[in-house]
Amino acid sequence: MALNLCQFMGNLGADPELKLLPSGESVVNFSIACTDRWKDKNTQEVKELTEWVRCSAFGNRAEVIAEYFKKGSAIMVVGKLRTRTWDKDGEKRYATDILVNEFHFCGSKQDKDTEHKHQANDYLPPMPNFDNDIPF
Repeated sequence: MALNLCQFMGNLGADPELKLLPSGESVVNFSIACTDRWKDKNTQEVKELTEWVRCSAFGNRAEVIAEYFKKGSAIMVVGKLRTRTWDKDGEKRYATDILVNEFHFCGSKQDKDTEHKHQANDYLPPMPNFDNDIPF
């Protein structure tokens, strides 16, 4: 059994880039700055380290992220780790992204006024009611 689940919370480093695939499906790409802060035990100096996380979302999630998030917006993403490979000038290239399944608005009052929680299930049709078909 395996689990591929990632959660990151941070701030967008640039405005999300919304594109249309040849199929007509929307895709958005963005990067999140995740900063850790701590106090050095020897010098008592506050240190920080920022990691950049590349993210991609598709369909309606992509459109909502592109519309409501801008550079500096706080966001939490939940998704799967994906590594893509391609050749460029005969050299193999790699990129690792988070494939976003769920996201949350975090941060400013403006974000809280329009707070949404978008999950993969938000975009599926409702399940039929089978209660009457159960024979017991």
